[in-house]
Amino acid sequence: MLNQLCSIVLLMGPLITEANSEEEKLVLGNKLKVVLRKIDKCECVIVMLMFKAGIRDDQKDKRGLSHLAEHLYCYSATKSFKEKEVWNYYIQNSGVKGANPYEVSNAETTHDFTYFYAVIRPDNLGTALKMEADRLNGIQISPELFKDEVGRAVSEMDNVRSRPLNKALAIFDSMYDKEFPNLISKCGEEDDLKTLKIEDVKDFINKFYKPANATLLVIGGFDFDEVKNTIKEYFSDIPSGEQQERAPVKTTINSGAIEKSFELEQANTNYLTITFPAGGDSLSETLSLLIINRLLFMQIQTDSNYPKDTYPIIEYSQFSKEDRGCLFIMWEIKNTKLLNETKSRVLKSIFKYSENPIPTDQLQQFKFMMSMEFKVQDPNFDNPAFAQIPFHLLIANYALQRAIFSYHYEDTSDELISELDKMTVESIQSTAKKYLTSKNVKTFIFTTGK
Repeated sequence: MLNQLCSIVLLMGPLITEANSEEEKLVLGNKLKVVLRKIDKCECVIVMLMFKAGIRDDQKDKRGLSHLAEHLYCYSATKSFKEKEVWNYYIQNSGVKGANPYEVSNAETTHDFTYFYAVIRPDNLGTALKMEADRLNGIQISPELFKDEVGRAVSEMDNVRSRPLNKALAIFDSMYDKEFPNLISKCGEEDDLKTLKIEDVKDFINKFYKPANATLLVIGGFDFDEVKNTIKEYFSDIPSGEQQERAPVKTTINSGAIEKSFELEQANTNYLTITFPAGGDSLSETLSLLIINRLLFMQIQTDSNYPKDTYPIIEYSQFSKEDRGCLFIMWEIKNTKLLNETKSRVLKSIFKYSENPIPTDQLQQFKFMMSMEFKVQDPNFDNPAFAQIPFHLLIANYALQRAIFSYHYEDTSDELISELDKMTVESIQSTAKKYLTSKNVKTFIFTTGK
């Protein structure tokens, strides 16, 4: 299923408040990790189950398997519940009037992990936990549902890739999926999807969708002791499975500059894509790249010197301690004559971080903001800047922010903040000189042909 929580999290940024909250972490005997976060102001509860299973776990001849597994896990019958009964229960008992069903219960497959979540009323929390435990204990995939969901997955793929923008991204994916693994399309390949069998999905779920490979988050208004006892009752006896270890994904740096041009059919605008494979071979470099990314994004949003009718539409990066990522920028450029001017200005903006130290006051500002994120403070429900965001989306996005933090930086917030305190303008400039160079830039231009 397609979900927009990730993009909203990026737009919202850190949400800080003085709201009273309590958090407790526990690990059950079957290795299921549990994060309980009680927030006094919250009148709903988010139940989120995250698995260490994603696009990176697809086999080369089974692209799209992880996404299809997500669909079938969401809708299949379990020992105690009928097909789609869990999904329908969440939709009917969210307590959010007039909400889009996919806002109160949804799932998403990312490069690194897959998550399922539901927004529910506190009095329905016990039932929701029972449903999640029953689902985790094994699903029953019917041939009819399997056929329907393969069709839906193919339809999603066709819909996504029929758009000129996504055609551009698909071209990029096909050329550099090894070097930029975080940008692989989750929809998969049609030929692969149509040859998948139920057994393929069952094997994937039996391998990855297990307590030892999962984190359960319950965030919102609830009673701590009651929820802990309920979780232990429902989840403790589920077989553990094996925790799936992965080799870090490493990108190749300084492998040579590349510039390629492509003509897009049925496109009425041009796209400029600039990428830098950027690993972060140490925690210090990882944090430096994150700070550079934030500064660059802020500058792009506020710089009035860029040519008119050009718009940054994607700004992407992923740098963690475990996986290597890339800095990825895509611009929409309506006037073909402005392509070269925009490219030159974007590259100038990026290269300046290796040529000149960033201002000390900016570094201090971003160090403070990032330390707040690493602490994962409570969402600021009273902040007028977020007044237009529906409450259930606000808390769902907070839950996802908390889950992503748990995935990438498990039990290391003190280490991160300590390393962040050591950051200097010199160390950031040194990292920029290593990764953000003319020898390392990959430029792709997608034109209308007009």
